[in-house]
Amino acid sequence: SKKEFLRYITIKEDDSESKIYGMDRVDLTSPVWWCEGPIDSLMIPNCLAMSGASTLIPKGVKESRFIYDNEPRNRDIVKYMRKRLINNHKVVILPERIKYNDLNDMVVKGEMSSEKILDILENNLYSRSSGIMKLNEWSKL
Repeated sequence: SKKEFLRYITIKEDDSESKIYGMDRVDLTSPVWWCEGPIDSLMIPNCLAMSGASTLIPKGVKESRFIYDNEPRNRDIVKYMRKRLINNHKVVILPERIKYNDLNDMVVKGEMSSEKILDILENNLYSRSSGIMKLNEWSKL
């Protein structure tokens, strides 16, 4: 089995601070992309990182679009994706041909531009019942 390792550590000086990375560089009036890691959030424009896949959306965000790691066997990720879809949010469900785990892998290993990544994300954005049907197809649980 694959060993688990710590990828990020979040330290807050003040408990009232948000655990969202990138609030200082997004336009809340445009659709905001949400991903799991701070490094991933730097790969496309107008993207925030959730510190924890279940992060609450702050007030002022007009539209949220969620990008979870491409791990169809991960129970937690599938659960969070389903929850977002049930709550009428838009969720990216990558096609099987995309073998990369996250946005950073798409850039580093796949040598994709942010424009190419955005095109893939936009064309694989689901919501509501069609999203739940697609999630059921994608999930390997």
